[in-house]
Amino acid sequence: MILGFLYTFALIAYAGGEVDAIEFSTYENIWTLINALQTVAYAVLISVMFSTFIIKEYAGKLNLLLFTYPVDKSTLLKAKVLLVAFSGIGGMLLGSALIFLIFFITERIFPLVPDTFSFGNIIKIWSELLLCSVYALCVGIVATKIGFIKMSVQTTIVSAIIIASCSANVISTMSYTNFPFLFLWGIMAIISIISYCNIVHKTIRMDI
Repeated sequence: MILGFLYTFALIAYAGGEVDAIEFSTYENIWTLINALQTVAYAVLISVMFSTFIIKEYAGKLNLLLFTYPVDKSTLLKAKVLLVAFSGIGGMLLGSALIFLIFFITERIFPLVPDTFSFGNIIKIWSELLLCSVYALCVGIVATKIGFIKMSVQTTIVSAIIIASCSANVISTMSYTNFPFLFLWGIMAIISIISYCNIVHKTIRMDI
């Protein structure tokens, strides 16, 4: 689906008018929009994974089994968070690598965008992608904290959709400047750390 959006933006650059040409005339601009879409998608996916591994297990009868493990509660929770983190960030990076490779090859054969790939472009695109992947994880953690209050899977997912969707406009400004997103990224990172610590604290105090 993301690849489809990528080619749609490229076709707009190929056949668009003056306004479209300005917005979609460079690979950086197009990929910034793709990053915004991917961040929303993966933030929701990560929140779903957290809902499965944390909310559902600690809310239902499975918590009886969890608390009988000969493992510290915080260690068990940390393992779940790391599993989701590596899966979410790794999936976003690997998926983007495949999309980038396909798009790069087709652009070499039949270019749609009136721009050329440079080493600087690639570094900027992938540095922004890495920031977006970590941001998606942070959104997932914050959404999980919100859902953890009432142990609600629906609340977790809806919170992730709202937060990520509202962030998409800020991510799209990276076509012009990185400061707004870096500022938002820092705030979200702090909130996610606080949220994680709060979840750990509540999990430790949770009774069987």
